[in-house]
Amino acid sequence: MTTINKNKPPGAGKPFGVPKKPFAPPEMPVRQGGFGASDVAVLMGLNPYAHPIKAWLNWFGMGSFKGSALMFQGHRLESEFATEYLEQNPDAVECWSGERVHCPEPVSFCWATPDFIVKDTSGGFRGLEIKAVGARQESRWENGKVPTEYEVQCRWCMLATGLKRWDIHAHFLGSGRSSTVEFLHDEQTESNMVSSVLAFKLAFIDTATPPPRDGESKGYEKQITRAFPLSLPDILETTDDKVQQAFALNRAVSDASAVLSGLKADLKTIMGTSEAMESPWGRITYKTQKNGVRPLKFHQKKEGE
Repeated sequence: MTTINKNKPPGAGKPFGVPKKPFAPPEMPVRQGGFGASDVAVLMGLNPYAHPIKAWLNWFGMGSFKGSALMFQGHRLESEFATEYLEQNPDAVECWSGERVHCPEPVSFCWATPDFIVKDTSGGFRGLEIKAVGARQESRWENGKVPTEYEVQCRWCMLATGLKRWDIHAHFLGSGRSSTVEFLHDEQTESNMVSSVLAFKLAFIDTATPPPRDGESKGYEKQITRAFPLSLPDILETTDDKVQQAFALNRAVSDASAVLSGLKADLKTIMGTSEAMESPWGRITYKTQKNGVRPLKFHQKKEGE
């Protein structure tokens, strides 16, 4: 286990009150080759909103990130809700914003980034996870419940930091109320999580084999299509010549369009106030329409005219 520094515990970054860096989507190379705390519930199949393929794609650097407006709002309000937690828990006397810490063996390829680390009046430390919960998700937190994927995230943070307690403080954006749930270290649960991560790595990462889809999983389809916009690589291989031709024609059309724009500008200047011009190749009109627009139009002669 990680050794606890009595002055500043693992995972503790800047003192609370020092502005955190503005939230930005995590870069995929940073997530490549490992799993973060939020990935663990995904690869265990315990997150109803993400298929294990997401964790697999992230490992190989093929993942994508698209945050919701609510998620970005939650990150902006983290410090405010942490203040709310501190006001409601007078035994919390010191607080740091979190920073990444790697897990011990045998899962040292994994990490966790706590939201906050808190020191209490007894001198002990605990972790703090902040969640901003939208109205549609509030029912998942009824009667003191915590969605499974968030519990796994908190317990993985305990594994990484070596702390024995992790609080999750939820602020419900719809009603304005808040709720705090305390998780204590559980060796059996921790062992189960480690076993699941190692089994996933052995079966799917070490063999470079994507995890199987679960029936008609929309989550699976979404993650795959983000990683491979034209579906799977074998489709690209069979249409490589067509793709190449399409790109070449697209470039030619783009270049021709730029040249044509210049020629049109020159012709408009030449025509001045004239509304039509005859040529061996066809007729050019430059008439003002009822809406005030004066387009330049080409009426090309048909073959044989």
